[in-house]
Amino acid sequence: MNAAVGIAGVLALGVALGLQYNPLAATVGAVVAAVLYGYPKAPDSRRPIAVAVLAVAWLVGDGVRIGAGLASAPPKGLPDWSALAAHVLVSAVVGYVLPAAAGIIVGRRVTRGTGWLSAGAVALTVAGALSLATPVLADGVARLGGAS
Repeated sequence: MNAAVGIAGVLALGVALGLQYNPLAATVGAVVAAVLYGYPKAPDSRRPIAVAVLAVAWLVGDGVRIGAGLASAPPKGLPDWSALAAHVLVSAVVGYVLPAAAGIIVGRRVTRGTGWLSAGAVALTVAGALSLATPVLADGVARLGGAS
């Protein structure tokens, strides 16, 4: 049982770190991706471009920071790798994918004209709201994981 509690604490730390993503890169990447693919007549060829925009934004915003941390202190065991995986997954999904997906969903349902504009506005709003809420969530999750 003690090992399970230790792994849960390490995972909580990874989630807390993931919730501290780069809000500027996340907002710009999500808005651009939503504008590219968030209108009803967007060709399917735009989907990989929107995904690539999100991936590059994540790499610039968070990937470089995570890579620098890995270079200075590589993970040593399964708990460290688990925390790293949680960090990467949470930062990518919460910071980048959720705002872009919200914008794309709204923009593709606009019936006349400005779907791309609606997609960008919704992605911007969701990204802003998340960037305000996630630091508080990160503190709470870190406390649950045993961090002080």
